[in-house]
Amino acid sequence: MQLRYPKKQAFTMIELLMIIIIIAVVSAIVVPAYAKYWATARFESTVHQVEEMISEARDKSIELDTTTTVSFDKQSQTFMVMLNQTPPQTDQPSNMTNLDQQNALMAQNSIPTTVILGGDVGIVQFQAGGFAASSPNAANRNSNSGSSNELHFQGDGSCDGAHITVGSSFGNTADLIVWPANGRLTREN
Repeated sequence: MQLRYPKKQAFTMIELLMIIIIIAVVSAIVVPAYAKYWATARFESTVHQVEEMISEARDKSIELDTTTTVSFDKQSQTFMVMLNQTPPQTDQPSNMTNLDQQNALMAQNSIPTTVILGGDVGIVQFQAGGFAASSPNAANRNSNSGSSNELHFQGDGSCDGAHITVGSSFGNTADLIVWPANGRLTREN
């Protein structure tokens, strides 16, 4: 009598190698696509932070009827917003008011909002002032007049005007234009 063993179901070595090759090909396609997607998402998030910061500076200058300054430090890739508001007048002479109250007012009016860029996203160009207000696109900027690293918003919402180019190491760029007449921010691309 001959014993019969049941046939075992298993993968052959060739089938396992084919599965490994398929996984390698799919991951070779998916990983770079995901990396590009992630870099684009980080870039868009950074551009959105810069847009929000500039819009907030304009809104605060209108709300408080004061001058708001947005400054950019190229070395550290940092934007900073400062409110240039004087403390409200009181009925008492300044030496008779509560010192803690004065310090609180000064601290409230000078708290900066800071946006630090980093990683693979940075500012390629920051040109404030000397912006041709009548030009409909960024190519017609007047780069010879008063360009600086500070953008000043007035109490009525107007400003010096600015052109900001944000770029990334993956080739993403965004041109942001702050229009002098009304301080509105537009994105050119």
